[in-house]
Amino acid sequence: MEQHKVIPLKKNDKISETLEAGEDTTEFRNFVAPDDISESARKTFYSVKRFLNKMGTLNSADIYLVAGFARYSDMANEINNIISEEGYSPSDNNGKLSAHPLLKEARAADTLAMKYADKLGITPEARTAIMAESNKSGKDKT
Repeated sequence: MEQHKVIPLKKNDKISETLEAGEDTTEFRNFVAPDDISESARKTFYSVKRFLNKMGTLNSADIYLVAGFARYSDMANEINNIISEEGYSPSDNNGKLSAHPLLKEARAADTLAMKYADKLGITPEARTAIMAESNKSGKDKT
């Protein structure tokens, strides 16, 4: 596993976050995870940031989309973990099986995470559309 050197931000920066070495520290210096997200959502945030940066589609205006994706993705994972531990069809006092009460919330969080992923261009379908548009605009120039 590749080790990353962590560079702390200046003390006068509002958000006490870190950037990994090798990231664009000028244009995207303030593209940091919000303080109010969980550690696993924070990891997702920086993973998506690196992915978009490698694709060349990272834009500083996307910070809220990336944060939203990280939040809802993390929320869906947490809810699904609870459901997995408790079972998908718990029984009541009479032994009657029913759907887990958190299934609706898990599906809603999954749906929102996928909407953010589409907007960011990180789903296969969205990447295909971006590449098709890029190829089309490249052909139009010739």
